[in-house]
Amino acid sequence: MKRTRLAAAALTAAALLAGPAVAGSAQADTAGTSSTSSTTAISANRQAVVERAMWALGKPLPYIDRYGTKRNSTPVENRNLFEYGGSNTNKNLFNNYNGHEWCGYFAAWAWTNRLVPSKDDFPAIPRSYPASQSWADQTGSRFKPFSASSTARPLPGDVLVWRNNNEGGGHVGVVVQVNGNKIYTVEGNVGGDEIGYKYYLWDGDGPTINNKTFRGFTSAE
Repeated sequence: MKRTRLAAAALTAAALLAGPAVAGSAQADTAGTSSTSSTTAISANRQAVVERAMWALGKPLPYIDRYGTKRNSTPVENRNLFEYGGSNTNKNLFNNYNGHEWCGYFAAWAWTNRLVPSKDDFPAIPRSYPASQSWADQTGSRFKPFSASSTARPLPGDVLVWRNNNEGGGHVGVVVQVNGNKIYTVEGNVGGDEIGYKYYLWDGDGPTINNKTFRGFTSAE
């Protein structure tokens, strides 16, 4: 894929995401997706983060398949698939088609409304935001470590952070709803190569993902 073609694709993607991701409804066009309303009132900034994440869940968005062909993702119930014929290329608008795992890119876009944002322009996001663990290690006091005895809970717009148990790295996801001990998220780069709407219980281990340990959450404000 030529550099000029990638640049054009990135500009097209930016145009797609510039307006509707903020102005659109907080509910994606996917059957069975829960409302993003929370039992606690949230700021306009947090609401914008939630609306972007939910919008991306239900919007066909560009990616490049394993054959080098540009395609649009396929939203289905609670999922938005960035794969063709079972491929998992990690090449989409969120990471500028670079092939890297992109959960951190997705979270950074949800916070800033910019694709592949500058590490200097947005001090609210970690400087190394593509790396999942940076959301815990580079956000200072805004990161709240998890413990079973802590009463701290995330709010919509926050980012949950997990660490892999047997290797480096991990995963992050954007919180879109909190209802008691129920946490709902929208996450990039899950289930292969897709955006997924997820549901967790906040219990003695925190939100649980197989083979990962929950570290805590980073506040959007």
